[in-house]
Amino acid sequence: MKKKTLTIAIALVLVVALAVGATYAYLMAETKAVTNTFAAGSVIDNKDFLLQEHKVAYDNASGTYKYVDQQGAFVAAGTVVTDENKYEQIAPKTTAPKDPYIQFNAEVKSPAYLFVKVTDTTTGITANVDTTKWTELTGDDLKLGAHEKLYVYKDIITVGTHSDPYYILEGNQITASETGTIGGSLVFNGYLCQSAGFSGANAAHDAYVACFAK
Repeated sequence: MKKKTLTIAIALVLVVALAVGATYAYLMAETKAVTNTFAAGSVIDNKDFLLQEHKVAYDNASGTYKYVDQQGAFVAAGTVVTDENKYEQIAPKTTAPKDPYIQFNAEVKSPAYLFVKVTDTTTGITANVDTTKWTELTGDDLKLGAHEKLYVYKDIITVGTHSDPYYILEGNQITASETGTIGGSLVFNGYLCQSAGFSGANAAHDAYVACFAK
């Protein structure tokens, strides 16, 4: 009798084990995929990176150049934007307003070095870059021409909106010499290159070489 009971008990245990086995599944969990896509970024669109100045005209009454408004009336501060001014009646020993500046019309997307190249073929004209804001860079690897000088803005341009203009010349003016020939041209070009990836004392120099000295 005892043997029969043991056999039945074992049989019941096996039945239970088989029932559990029939619904068996691994315990598990699964995350969602993390997808990475890559594309080359930009500092700012070219159309929103501007180098310009305010329009001037010759004033017969004073014999000097002055800023003008949309109607051509003389004003104390520039209001009309242009990319060219002609000084065809400048007199020796006088100053004339000239305020080239760089303007950002959209957000800067990546920290960047701001450069300006000045090509000066003038005679009898003094146009000093404001060295409180700009530092001259030198070196053969910059590949500058005989009349070209390159400057970098002293602070890195940060990400975001920059509404204030970045003026280039000291006093926003040029000066004609007292004697000698007056002539030639003064040309400005602006450049912007990422600061990320460049470090050390020559970081700005190296950035310009990598981006523009081709």
